[in-house]
Amino acid sequence: MNKSEENSLLEEITKSVEEENNSENEGPIIPIRGELGWSDYVLSQFEDNEVVIIKDSKGKETRYPKVNGLRRLGELLIGEVIESQPTPINVLAGDNYVNSTFLYKVTFKTDRDLKTFSDVGEVLFFDGESKINNIGDVKFAKFPSSIAVTRAEARVYRKALLLNAVAFEELDKRDLKNSDDKDMDSRELISNEQKLMITNLCKRNKIDVNKYINKGLCRDKKSVFRYDNLNQVSFSHAVEMFKQLEEFQRDKVGLTKYITQCDVGV
Repeated sequence: MNKSEENSLLEEITKSVEEENNSENEGPIIPIRGELGWSDYVLSQFEDNEVVIIKDSKGKETRYPKVNGLRRLGELLIGEVIESQPTPINVLAGDNYVNSTFLYKVTFKTDRDLKTFSDVGEVLFFDGESKINNIGDVKFAKFPSSIAVTRAEARVYRKALLLNAVAFEELDKRDLKNSDDKDMDSRELISNEQKLMITNLCKRNKIDVNKYINKGLCRDKKSVFRYDNLNQVSFSHAVEMFKQLEEFQRDKVGLTKYITQCDVGV
């Protein structure tokens, strides 16, 4: 082997070693926040104890991140949290129900500026049992505001992380069961608890309940209900009615306008 061949071989060996070293040092490619593949990347960064895996009736697994993992990745991937604050929007309680709604705001300090995100969380219990819009563990029924705050916080971090996944704390108790579970609370008709809630709220707001269930939300033709009596109201419409009647507790001007326009006064 002449000198020229030796130099050529040495160059090839050196180049091969450099390429191998560079390959080892590159590491995984991190997508830019918001780009295609970002959400999958974020989901891959959760530790095993930061996610809950739930199987549906067909055995398909879905990963639900927990709020503790969302907090950790929020600081890791977005920036230092300099403000984290819940604000009560509504806490309403009766003889056998409690409804709590909170706004949660988080401000991050990024490399460039401050970024603030906010969202709301709601919880509703009847007789100490979660019925709708709720986390499913009944033992936590004593702490509705804490649940609402945690749910709102989880939504804020999901929004900040641009995460295309639902947090575990957002799940309804019905989501925790298989879709073909016969005990799944998916009634088509209004529940007894909803009847009581709607009747009491109508009474407080001086609304005739029978007129109301025939006017519905009274905003457009699509949202006008037609029921002969309260027992015929659908479960989903009862949810909408409750939310509107509850809003009237805070918006007396809107209540007066609604009663006048829709002619539902007692």
